[in-house]
Amino acid sequence: FDSNITCFYSTILKKYLLFARYNSGKEERNIQVFKSNDLIKWDQGTICHINTFATRHNYYMNKIIEIPN
Repeated sequence: FDSNITCFYSTILKKYLLFARYNSGKEERNIQVFKSNDLIKWDQGTICHINTFATRHNYYMNKIIEIPN
């Protein structure tokens, strides 16, 4: 269970997006995005690779928004 989830319809991609934390290793959390056309069938998800200097990532909180244009 993870209550830190963001879900919205992307007008740019014309898909629903769901962002959730992904426990990729011991004491390491990343962000994963799932895509859907209908809010029923979802893909397997993709890890969001964020370019930082950290060797281990611990993203506890996130707020994903879409900025048109």
